[in-house]
Amino acid sequence: MSARPPLAAEDVPLEQLAAAAQALADRLVAAARSGLSSEHRERLQLVGANDPRLAGEESLLNRTRCYLRARRLRDCLFPGGIFADPAWDMLLDLYGCHLEGETVCISNACAAAGVPTTTALRWVNRLEEAGLVERRPDPADNRRIIVELREAAIWRLEFWLEATFEHDAASLPAE
Repeated sequence: MSARPPLAAEDVPLEQLAAAAQALADRLVAAARSGLSSEHRERLQLVGANDPRLAGEESLLNRTRCYLRARRLRDCLFPGGIFADPAWDMLLDLYGCHLEGETVCISNACAAAGVPTTTALRWVNRLEEAGLVERRPDPADNRRIIVELREAAIWRLEFWLEATFEHDAASLPAE
């Protein structure tokens, strides 16, 4: 018995192709939603600043982490190399770690940038020159360098997060 050759696109009814494409799209959306933390999202959207279910630093942390997950999802869905904003990714990750009370070593800060380490280190230098981050030795391990946000960066990130996601909170469905 000979194997049947694979079907060409013109051999498959258009309705079947559309159904397969829709099923794939539904699976992608479901996978994206599973990586996000809010059960109230009908579509990919970020939790906003005025959401009464969240308050203070928890809200800021949630918005920061959701935004970073959305950026990572975007990077997975589109061809590599078309989006690049290493300084912004680094600042957001440092801000999330700041809210969680975590210290960030230079290698982790570089990894958050999503670019080669040498490129990320150049961005750390630029952020330091701009007065947004500072480096210091790790008191627990002199071989490591800690990177921290300065107050000027924290204030600016908080302002941006609140201003950016304020509108999204108003569009969330009421419980």
